[in-house]
Amino acid sequence: MALIYTLKDPSLPTIEQVGGKGLSLFYLGSRGFNVPPIAVLPADFYKPWMEGLKETSQWKAFIRAKEDDIYTAASAVKQSVQTLVFNEQQKKSLVEIRNYLQTEGITLMAVRSSSPEEDLEGASFAGIYETVLGVTDDTLDDAIKTCFVSALDERVVAYKQERGYDVSDPKIAVVIQKQIISEVSGVAFSLNPVTNCYDEVVINANFGLGDTVVEGTVTPDQFMVDNITETILEKVVGKKNLARYVKADGGTETEVPSSPAALSLSDDQVLAISSLTSSIEAEYDKPVDIEWAYEKGQLYLLQARPITGYFQLPPDLITGPGEKKRLYQDALLTEQGLVENLSPLGEGIFDLLAFAMITTLGGDEMIAEKEEGIAFSAAGRIYADVGRMVKLTGKKTTINTFRNVDAVGAEILESLELKEYQPEGLLPPKSVLWNAVKMAFGGIPMLYQALKAYRKPGEYLEYFLEENEKLERDLVVEFEKDQTFDVFSRAAMVQTIEYMNFIALPTLLASERARSSIKKQFKNEPQSIQDQVIYIERAFPHNVTIEMGLLLYELSQFPDVQETATADEFIQKLKHQQHSPEFMEKWGEFIDRYGHRYPKEIDVAAPRYREKPGEVFTIMKNLASSDDQEFNPQGIFEMGIKRRQATVRVLVDFLEEKGEKEVSSFLKKYIVLEAFAAYREIPKYYIILTIDYIRQRILKMAEQWVEDGRLDSAEQVFNLKYDQVVKAEEDPGLDLRQLSAANTAYYGQFNQQLNPPVLIDSRGFIPTLPRTAASENEFTGTPVSPGTVIGPVKLLRRPDEKPVLPGDILVTRATDPGWTTLFLNAGGVLLETGGTLQHGASVARESCKPCIVGLDQITSLLEDGQLVELDGSSGIVTILN
Repeated sequence: MALIYTLKDPSLPTIEQVGGKGLSLFYLGSRGFNVPPIAVLPADFYKPWMEGLKETSQWKAFIRAKEDDIYTAASAVKQSVQTLVFNEQQKKSLVEIRNYLQTEGITLMAVRSSSPEEDLEGASFAGIYETVLGVTDDTLDDAIKTCFVSALDERVVAYKQERGYDVSDPKIAVVIQKQIISEVSGVAFSLNPVTNCYDEVVINANFGLGDTVVEGTVTPDQFMVDNITETILEKVVGKKNLARYVKADGGTETEVPSSPAALSLSDDQVLAISSLTSSIEAEYDKPVDIEWAYEKGQLYLLQARPITGYFQLPPDLITGPGEKKRLYQDALLTEQGLVENLSPLGEGIFDLLAFAMITTLGGDEMIAEKEEGIAFSAAGRIYADVGRMVKLTGKKTTINTFRNVDAVGAEILESLELKEYQPEGLLPPKSVLWNAVKMAFGGIPMLYQALKAYRKPGEYLEYFLEENEKLERDLVVEFEKDQTFDVFSRAAMVQTIEYMNFIALPTLLASERARSSIKKQFKNEPQSIQDQVIYIERAFPHNVTIEMGLLLYELSQFPDVQETATADEFIQKLKHQQHSPEFMEKWGEFIDRYGHRYPKEIDVAAPRYREKPGEVFTIMKNLASSDDQEFNPQGIFEMGIKRRQATVRVLVDFLEEKGEKEVSSFLKKYIVLEAFAAYREIPKYYIILTIDYIRQRILKMAEQWVEDGRLDSAEQVFNLKYDQVVKAEEDPGLDLRQLSAANTAYYGQFNQQLNPPVLIDSRGFIPTLPRTAASENEFTGTPVSPGTVIGPVKLLRRPDEKPVLPGDILVTRATDPGWTTLFLNAGGVLLETGGTLQHGASVARESCKPCIVGLDQITSLLEDGQLVELDGSSGIVTILN
């Protein structure tokens, strides 16, 4: 195995030997880019040191260290390395290095660490390994040892732990590069790291060496270039109050630039760097950031790596440079409250749901037609084309509709010039327009039913409840039929969506009409009266999601939960029927009614509460952790009922002064609201029930495929796409493992993007609004559930991340019904996305918890433990400490 590599070698080394940084430089040098001469001491060079190191007591203590102690242990290992010396083989390699440097006429060097785990798409390790500049022959050995030691640095250990890397097997190579005596240097990104725009190159520059830019020692000059038109969009002079230069005899020195207020780059240089950056992006076919330097007017490439911190669109959503752009709404986030992506099969089931929604209204399937469709799926997410919606319904209607699910997104849309995203022509495409017309006619029965519900709420409620029971019976019958997976899934989904469109949604339409009419009736009354109206929307019985939470709370109060220590113990007692009969009866009720639910439940791949009793126990244990009656969910709900009923009396008393007609009008609308408002969660409940039946059917098939040797586990089936499952049932020879592996590789590129934007265009641009606040410690959003509460922030990315304790202020991006149990303990709720009608707002109102939505970037502006005041009436959040 070679212990030295140079650019003169005929073939490229491997990343395992020269690391990500080294391999990138070798590759780009071989492709003709102006890379300074380099030599690399590969990972094998350090093998004797690593073998000896792993025998030391310090290393063994490092391996045994628990998470809290691992950084101290890593520091002890670093100290032990100082005693290491080069063996004879290593000395021979150093002689080879020096001969190469002499041949190239190199007397000053930049020595850089290069890890096999570095400069990859998933992890850049940027800036946490060591670089030594201005190295001479006399200081080369020490610089090499410094770079080796950096593989054991506490920063590296922390970064590896965060990303799941093995900290017990460090690897490092060292790049020895000709030192460029740069007059100006810096970094460049092939996309805009702030807006995510793929068409803008951003360059940061300072006089002298680029480490002042990389380390953030100065505020550099910034240049922005449109890489399509090759024009400079922006030039901003930085605060360049110092610069670092290479000394002629080695090492570096820091000086104040002679003209710190002058731009460090000419326009020609800016465009040359932009062109270089774009060329490297084209070479790798992915966004990159580079380090560059100018020496005597010549541009050098010092490093290049894939950009890790950007939002990657699926290829089929990207339009070419300069082509007509499209603007996408992430409907999975705004409509379903899901930050995580769907599985491949989950995406297919969601497509089936959308197909049923469209076709039951008489339309043609649009979801798969990305060129003409309004809604479609891609890489585990569901998108809607905003430009096509505007073309079909107009900007005002689109924005008003959007406001119901995401207030911030609606504001962003209002600020954008949407014409650039609309399809060409005066009218939408004929296929879209004709589909809309057919669906409009198909929706007439829904409107007729809504009118019946509004006029005769008691009569329609009785019919509605009978149809609920009928749907449940019909789904069981369909499930028990001997039919293919595809036939069953389509039939079950169509049954459910027909119920939703023509039976359940009319109750929602009637309820919303009543709600809107009541607000209109009081809109010109004193503010004190208007403030009361919101309370008549709270704490209605029969909300299926709220009842699930209250039933869990009731279960949590049993000694069977409070006196059981662990989830394993709880499960064993369930298995052997060792819980009390009263608890088992109530537990059975919970599983019968809600066993098909779970966080991320819209994805068929998500397990269900029925399958995860241990997780239900954890939820119940958290609910049982406090006996503070102030946070008793059942008591809060009952108080909400009393407050609602008292508010009705206040409003009636107020209206009596205006006459009996006003009172009668209000009560008629309130009766509609009282009859149907709580049932807004019912459509989702039955959709999830249907998805659960599909899950049971597919798992039964998957278990057989495991027995047949076609899959390694039943859960692997969720890595297949819907049409692949259909084909697999027909073709016993279809290679399911190969399909699963291919899907996993493709979807995996996008599954780590845990912060999807509400809006993004087809060139990656993520539009945002500047944050405005009443003061530095105040943030303003959309109030959706009144009340004022003070409590500590509990910031969550996913519902199972950590418990929400009584009185905590739950802060997250968005929620689906799987988060409902966390609302029970929460004193209040703050959501980054959403509008007045989104799920989290509805649950907050029904559970009588103050809630504000549309708090742009709130998950990055608040931290765990901060004490905040949440005013759900004004929409203001105030940091108190």
